[in-house]
Amino acid sequence: MHSPSPATTIAQHYSAHVGSPELYALVVGHIRARDDLARLCRVSRPFRRAAQVALYNTLALTVGVSTEGNALLRTLVDAPTLAGLVDALSIRILPNAATSLLARVLRATTRLRFLDITGSGLPPAPREPPPAAIFEGTRFLLRTLTCDMPLNQHLFRFLEAQRILEDLTLTGEDASRIAGDCGRPTSVATIPPDALPALYTLECGARLAAALLPGRSIRRLHAWLEVDGDYPLLTRALRSTSTRPISLEVLSPDDAGALSLLGAASPEVRYLGTPALPVDGAVRLQAYALLFRLRTIETLAVDISSWKPMPVSHRALRALASEISIYARSLRRLVFHGPTAWRGASIPPSSGRAWRRASHAYSSPFSSRAPSPHPTSRSSSPWLSSRPASPQPISRRHSARPDATEDDEGDAVVLALINGIWSVEEDLPLDNLWREAA
Repeated sequence: MHSPSPATTIAQHYSAHVGSPELYALVVGHIRARDDLARLCRVSRPFRRAAQVALYNTLALTVGVSTEGNALLRTLVDAPTLAGLVDALSIRILPNAATSLLARVLRATTRLRFLDITGSGLPPAPREPPPAAIFEGTRFLLRTLTCDMPLNQHLFRFLEAQRILEDLTLTGEDASRIAGDCGRPTSVATIPPDALPALYTLECGARLAAALLPGRSIRRLHAWLEVDGDYPLLTRALRSTSTRPISLEVLSPDDAGALSLLGAASPEVRYLGTPALPVDGAVRLQAYALLFRLRTIETLAVDISSWKPMPVSHRALRALASEISIYARSLRRLVFHGPTAWRGASIPPSSGRAWRRASHAYSSPFSSRAPSPHPTSRSSSPWLSSRPASPQPISRRHSARPDATEDDEGDAVVLALINGIWSVEEDLPLDNLWREAA
């Protein structure tokens, strides 16, 4: 016979002596283990109400493999009261999974605010509707959405209704490109100008970003290049929009792209990445002239993979950082990306980290992801502590070598200005560094 856990013993004591719902919620708030929360549901009716709020606030589902996962889906469908408690939902869709039950769950989760879906970019099972059809008939209004569905009419009709959506990540391909249609991309043709009025943070392909920038106050942008012509399309959109991002992450393909990106950045930008740092002295001076106008920039990420030889020692990178900081007096952090950052032989330069995000998402652990720490959305979801980590591997470089020796192989070297000295910053997660700009 199992002895009761300490959490259950304390709960039984409160159940016998206390009747305030606030105190029940206080006890539940100090319990993190889901097994203990499940046991509390059997202690008393008041504890069951408080524990269910904590249990169903944040859920991670895998669709298409386990009986246990299907049981949870059916529980949510059969118990609308429990489905109404769900605030954050992480969903992993396996290949050839039937999504009809998932669609019913989404229609039942009327208070959902954070949604993260991976695997929906895979081909659907035979006779299954398009992945975005799972959104038909839903009534929730999201604050954060991350998904890899193909960009098509079904998805955009759903997005049109999301009037409070603040954080949007779309890693799927354009449906017209998947079908081999060379005409106008779906993403450019179907975004109404008044859709997504609250959008603040955007992570998507450059062509879709160029379509969404005009008329919206998008302040944090991470875009990647997918086809020829994306880069000038994006930089033109950046120059023409009235509210330009204060955090901008776009991998420039060459020196001309770097100059274009620096010229398109807002003078108020605080994070900028990732222009190629020109090797040629005259071109680099042009880049520095454009950098000089960015008076509030705090973090700059540059690509030095084209430098031969590459400045790999800490001493050389400090010297380069000192040179750059002459033209950017507000700079406090520099990120140097080398040849393994996004230009490895197995990674297409045009897709960059987006390619790694999409390809790794299908095998990444799903339970470790949580919704966005946006100041507004956190207050509505007290059980959530952090944003979904990017499904791609964290870009970092480990090194404790002396100053003049070559650094360990990795993705980047980060230098931070501390007491007027450029010092190496170790083990800094870089994938979401662009999100830190307020």
